[in-house]
Amino acid sequence: VDRELVLTYADLLDRPARDLPGTLRCISYTYGNDLMSTTIWTGTSLADLLREAGVQDTAADVILHGGGGYSDSVPLDAALGQDALLAYAMQDETLAIAHGFPCRLFIPNLYGEKNVKWLHTIEVVSYDYRGFWQERGWTETAIINVLSAVDVPYETQVLVGTDGATIGGVAFAGQRGIATVDVRVGDGEWQAAEVEPYVPDLVWQR
Repeated sequence: VDRELVLTYADLLDRPARDLPGTLRCISYTYGNDLMSTTIWTGTSLADLLREAGVQDTAADVILHGGGGYSDSVPLDAALGQDALLAYAMQDETLAIAHGFPCRLFIPNLYGEKNVKWLHTIEVVSYDYRGFWQERGWTETAIINVLSAVDVPYETQVLVGTDGATIGGVAFAGQRGIATVDVRVGDGEWQAAEVEPYVPDLVWQR
């Protein structure tokens, strides 16, 4: 970059803020665990910060350094995206330490491994940086795969009677959004589910 920027926490809070509804999903999410959820993130634009620093033409990756020595990177074009957020609050409350206080990255199309918590340094480099999980053979792009899960009834719940039951759950595909969800019970016909209308390109669909 052309110039180094040093921000205090107060400086971060003084920057233009944005509220962004978004779902965050850990790459280790499996049915029944709590490693995916939706909230309203509050933060400031990473892209604006990078432009202030003056990103040079040779830049390729943006490295996020977090607590405990953890680091990962995103391509420059992802860091310059309109939804790349340096988040410091969720649901109108200051980030809890477990969620990344004082600041974390949030890019809605990427798994949690890329959305580094406890940020203290952002570095722009001219090469392809491989983070902790990439060095161990995990995905480098970390773009969220399409997912659907039935949450109601739960897998251990026994349904009794002939009056039918409500089936509900979530589907998520990152920025691609969810257009339709089909459900089949046993060997029956596929049926279109009712998809709740809500910012489909950033959050899960119920």
